[in-house]
Amino acid sequence: YEVHAVGANGASAPIDPTTYVFRTGDKFVVYYRPSMPGKMEVFNINPLGQQPRIDAVNMAGGQLVTLGPYQFTSTTGDEALRIILTPCSSPELLTQTRDIVNVSGSAPASGGVQIGSCGTSTRDIRTRDITKVALDGGTSFALDPVSQAELTSGQLAPRELKIYFHHR
Repeated sequence: YEVHAVGANGASAPIDPTTYVFRTGDKFVVYYRPSMPGKMEVFNINPLGQQPRIDAVNMAGGQLVTLGPYQFTSTTGDEALRIILTPCSSPELLTQTRDIVNVSGSAPASGGVQIGSCGTSTRDIRTRDITKVALDGGTSFALDPVSQAELTSGQLAPRELKIYFHHR
């Protein structure tokens, strides 16, 4: 993912959210590319500790998606975006995820991890926090490999990532 500040002219530039200071009225976008298809929900954890959902989208694996633009308003202080990806699939997401599709219309080969269908809300589902993040320039790579237990059960846990911001 990458966080970009959006200027008054609409142009965006990558920033480091750990050091950049936003002001009330500032806008930003997050570019995000998941490695697997799923339902993405975005929550804002504001300085008062409230966590309203501010966005939701179904995403194909490998698809670059722009989340936002979002704007800082009202209460200043440290804030976070809580991004939760629940691995799930639908025929449309699978088609968008694959680079090569089966034009005969026959069912895909069996095997591998089966991803559940989209439709559940993640608000009450236990998530796995992504704590290891690698940086390459302005791009952050949230690394959370599929565990052996997930491979064995075929059930992939939702992944949760928090991006912290300074709003002054």
